[in-house]
Amino acid sequence: MSAIHQFLAWSALCAELTFKFENLRRLPYLVVDSLFGLIILTFITSQWPNISTNFWAAIHLYIEQLETLITWLTNNPAGLKLNDALNTFLANFFFYHIHLWKTYVTVFEHSLTNWLLIVAFGALGFSVLVAFLSDFLRVLTVHIFCFHIYTHRLAKVSCTAFMGLGRAFRSKKWNPLRRRVDSVRLDVRQLFIATLAMIILLFLLPTIIVYFVVFGTLWLFVDSVCRLLRHLARTIRQTLIKL
Repeated sequence: MSAIHQFLAWSALCAELTFKFENLRRLPYLVVDSLFGLIILTFITSQWPNISTNFWAAIHLYIEQLETLITWLTNNPAGLKLNDALNTFLANFFFYHIHLWKTYVTVFEHSLTNWLLIVAFGALGFSVLVAFLSDFLRVLTVHIFCFHIYTHRLAKVSCTAFMGLGRAFRSKKWNPLRRRVDSVRLDVRQLFIATLAMIILLFLLPTIIVYFVVFGTLWLFVDSVCRLLRHLARTIRQTLIKL
């Protein structure tokens, strides 16, 4: 049930549909919202070829710009000297995911389901249509969320390991039971291995942090747009209720 609750909390569309279902007695609100939705739907229908062409052209341009961004990261961006081996590995990893995303977008682009969903949710009301666009944008840019999660986890593990190795270098260790830093005795071999691992990780951290910042910024932008659409849907709903 927790997964279902998380999905309902995440989806703007589910929130709007749930609100409508719980307020079926507010007939004026439902009628006005549906009327606005049908007006917008009529406009979308009349301009659908142009809207569809421009929308998917923007998506493909976005993919190209993302590939250009990753290529830029592999060429020591802003004068930063990144680790070549790790940089190449991460770039190839993300290029492969972008290739998969291209296939994913192509399936969406040539699917009539999108058109049918827009018609269906447009008929349910303007606020529902805006909420659908918010969720549709999240689904369409799910790769950015995945990139952000990958780099966030990698950065978190790397920083945690670096701090642990730094404590080992100072003959300290973290005690998870007492939740404090205790002293520890290390022999020369253990201290050498810890120091060597810390130095290696120190040279890898700038590359990891650069990727984390880049994809974190991209996800912040996409998430802000989706939240703005969700807030717009909520504002439309509250405004129509007051009419």
